Amino acid sequence: LNQALQIDPEHAQTLSHIGKIYKNLNQLDRALAYFGRALQIDRSDFIALSESGYIYKDREEFKNALKYFDAALHINPDSAGLLLAKRKVLCRLDRFAEAKRIYISA
Repeated sequence: LNQALQIDPEHAQTLSHIGKIYKNLNQLDRALAYFGRALQIDRSDFIALSESGYIYKDREEFKNALKYFDAALHINPDSAGLLLAKRKVLCRLDRFAEAKRIYISA
């Protein structure tokens, strides 16, 4: 992947994949940095949006998580994993009626 970045340092997908690697290594700040770079290039990068949301959810930064989940769901509204994660975040934000709507519509 580093070779791919040397060829095209503005390739959003490569940046997102590197971000996923850092997320899997639990280097979350570094992962977010790569996801952020990917999103500067391509605001509709589904991987960067969804993975950023999961990191913020795990950090209990629920408002940030919701922002990224909503953006990712705008791209892929049928993502069951994201809908479940968004529902959990809404519950943690005491927004139970919205969480219930997701549960009913899923």
